[in-house]
Amino acid sequence: MTSALLDKPRVTIEEIAPDEIEPKRKQWTRDECFQLMELGVLEEARFELIHGDIIPKMTQHERHIFTCKQVQKALEAIFGEAYVRMAAPIAIGIHEEPEPDAAVVIRTGREYLNFGTPPVSEVRLAVEVSDSTLRWDLTTKQGQYGSAGIPEYWVVDIPNNSLHVFRQPVETGYAEEIILSTADEVRPLAAPDAAVRVADLLP
Repeated sequence: MTSALLDKPRVTIEEIAPDEIEPKRKQWTRDECFQLMELGVLEEARFELIHGDIIPKMTQHERHIFTCKQVQKALEAIFGEAYVRMAAPIAIGIHEEPEPDAAVVIRTGREYLNFGTPPVSEVRLAVEVSDSTLRWDLTTKQGQYGSAGIPEYWVVDIPNNSLHVFRQPVETGYAEEIILSTADEVRPLAAPDAAVRVADLLP
């Protein structure tokens, strides 16, 4: 006797829609990541939470370290040391806690001891220093920061000796991108009277 199962037409893997065979991925929350850190499963400051994914942070090389220091000096000269955060988290949503290389916020570091991680509404400027992560920073991070409403986002482009300035946040990222060379200056939206030489941000 022929089995009823054998009588059924066979379906090849090519005929199955992608959403039928892709496993559901776990979307982590900020609170869950904190619990994993407390358990010692995650090492603090070695990951970012992007769209619910736990993303390991790249090892920093000397050019990246030096350039971050240049960015820090430039921003602190304009906004003050207390308002500039370096490689520290900002809270975008329950599934989002990126750590930009630099961020300018509206409260002092001491205030955040009691207030907690700065919400995205208090971020005036986010900066990423990009070498091997350039494509990621110009696409994924740009979309994340823009859709969250951060008014201005800079990408310090080490390989091309340039600065990408993103403004006018929209749902998918930013509506405006300006690419500046080392011969140019940039004036932050949050401090339009202050000018920073692009050359001073780069190694």
